Amino acid sequence: MTSKSQYLFRKLSLGTAFVLLEKYRHRFCCFNDDIQGTAAMALAAVYSSLRLTKLLPGGAKKLFDHVYLFFGAGEAGTGIAQLIASAIEADEGVSAEEARRRIWLVDSRGLVCKARTDSLAPHKLPFAHETNVKFEDSLADTITALKVTVLIGASAQAQAFTRQVVDAMSANAPRPVICALSNPTEKSECTSEQAISWTNGKCIFASGSPYAKVKLSNPDREFTTSQANNAYIFVRFF
Repeated sequence: MTSKSQYLFRKLSLGTAFVLLEKYRHRFCCFNDDIQGTAAMALAAVYSSLRLTKLLPGGAKKLFDHVYLFFGAGEAGTGIAQLIASAIEADEGVSAEEARRRIWLVDSRGLVCKARTDSLAPHKLPFAHETNVKFEDSLADTITALKVTVLIGASAQAQAFTRQVVDAMSANAPRPVICALSNPTEKSECTSEQAISWTNGKCIFASGSPYAKVKLSNPDREFTTSQANNAYIFVRFF
């Protein structure tokens, strides 16, 4: 397939995963890797992070305590957002709308919000909230304004999580949760070494790509990067 054909294929298929899953989910045993597989792994990562954050003063004790920002609002990003909202709804007994208020999306144009509802794809509309934050604000400024404590990357934009972005996350929580899920490695929003060194080991980091252990000095510490890759939950047929 030529690069032009690949571009046209991606453009034509954008958003069809949600349509097909909804069409067939009640007729066949079907599974969408981007929407459901990535979501299951990301939700597991956030649940696991609570084991650490709940021990700290001011740390999140449950899913509802976090404010989530997704950098990337395609099938994977929105699929994760939907599953986390469902988990909050089930855990807290709140409405779906109230659960979704904890969750924000950023797409190629910026923050998904009410001011943009006329131009948003249907799968983004449930997460378009009223806000004073300008949709074209920088990612770091958006994180600061919304007081984000969980940042999840599903954008395939390498190095999008800059030092400024990670610093903004550190200012919002004693143990910020940063998940750079895009793969392969060269498309990751940041590396484990960057996230861990920039936060002096305070962030809880998960990646979609494998990384070597990260060593910090003063004091000497070693960190193993957790990989939240949907390969761990692929459906297997016997």
